[in-house]
Amino acid sequence: MKKVKAAIVVYIVVSISYLFAAMCHNDELAILSKPIVSSSMIFYFFQERKGKVNYWQLLILFLLFFSGVLNLFDDSQAFTFVLYLNILAYIVLLGTIAKALFEMNIKKIDHFNLGYILLMVLFLFSIFYGSVFLVFDKKYSLYYVFVCYGIVLTLVGILVSILFVYNNSLKNLYLMLAVFCFIICDSFYAIYYYYYGFLFLRFISILSNSFSYYFLVQSFVTESKKEM
Repeated sequence: MKKVKAAIVVYIVVSISYLFAAMCHNDELAILSKPIVSSSMIFYFFQERKGKVNYWQLLILFLLFFSGVLNLFDDSQAFTFVLYLNILAYIVLLGTIAKALFEMNIKKIDHFNLGYILLMVLFLFSIFYGSVFLVFDKKYSLYYVFVCYGIVLTLVGILVSILFVYNNSLKNLYLMLAVFCFIICDSFYAIYYYYYGFLFLRFISILSNSFSYYFLVQSFVTESKKEM
């Protein structure tokens, strides 16, 4: 039986603690637990990489860590930094996925894969349209930041879907799950706070955020295990 790493145990415990704290409006427990969710997975990343650190991956993890911590503060300026940090993290992730696609040198797309890709593009742009253009109007000060945010995240979703079609490895499965957790988390967050405050949306957003760290790091360390 495979031994569960201590960092994963800590991640599970603090994820549940943060979910409970956020849903029960326990600010003290939320501030204590949320930074540990991402930092425990960063520690697991270092543990599994065994010194072979990819600095682009590390940059993504730290950007998401700092954005998550800043998002704990009920302050509009801090939230603006959260958006910019997330956009930067997604741009770096977009670059790594695009690089992987270029290295595959795809020359032909069959009808089945083309149909799947087109459906994913339609699906992702529908989410983008619903969570940005139907929620915000141009009068909102951060409107264009949200539009840019949505475009970048949608492109990440499209490229990771294409990547998984042509290389359905465990690493890419984890990466695709992480990206879709980002999309669910951010879309439901926007809808909950700016359109319709249905508590279940907040629950799913928080849960998706916690899962995203796990899937993203698992994608990174699965890659490293193949390299060793």
